[in-house]
Amino acid sequence: DPFEQGFFAMVHMPHLQAFEDVNKRVSRLSVNIPLIRHNLAPLSFAKVPWRAYIDGLLGVYELNDVSLLKDVFMWAYEKSAKDFISVRPDLEEPDPFRIKYRAELRGAVGELMRGMVGRDGVVAKIAAWTEARIPVEDRDRFVQAVEDDLLTMHEGNFTGYRITTSEFEKWHGVWGTNDHGERLAGTAGARRDAPVSV
Repeated sequence: DPFEQGFFAMVHMPHLQAFEDVNKRVSRLSVNIPLIRHNLAPLSFAKVPWRAYIDGLLGVYELNDVSLLKDVFMWAYEKSAKDFISVRPDLEEPDPFRIKYRAELRGAVGELMRGMVGRDGVVAKIAAWTEARIPVEDRDRFVQAVEDDLLTMHEGNFTGYRITTSEFEKWHGVWGTNDHGERLAGTAGARRDAPVSV
């Protein structure tokens, strides 16, 4: 039972004190392992009253009584599942093209950023990189994807390209601020959110 497994982890991991710190946080994250493995909504403790959670843990450790923590667990899961269901329809379907070329996109964008390529030289660099590595039939779409990634790059997404904070800051100084809806000179095509036939 994934709920029993998750609850077991939440009860016992903090008690074991496996880590010098973060034992309760790790236990709350560990709850989601069996849930996700069984394709169930994940559990978030973001809206759980901290006092109720701590009282539940104290009940386990001081009284050997899991009932309060179990109530907190069940309440939190019901709340999380409702929130997950309301958010899920808003999520976009994954783009098969971007999945197919995930490593290449990460490589191209990462190389351009680490090389401190600015807007003036980026079009030629993208074209050369693409011509050397991407099949002819996918080149235009790949160029669009690299351009989209560069034009939507910000502090919250650069790590996905294996870029360090200092590399991002240096690149951002060369690149400048991205404006919504902008295209790079010399390239054409649709934004990532626009339909593109494959």
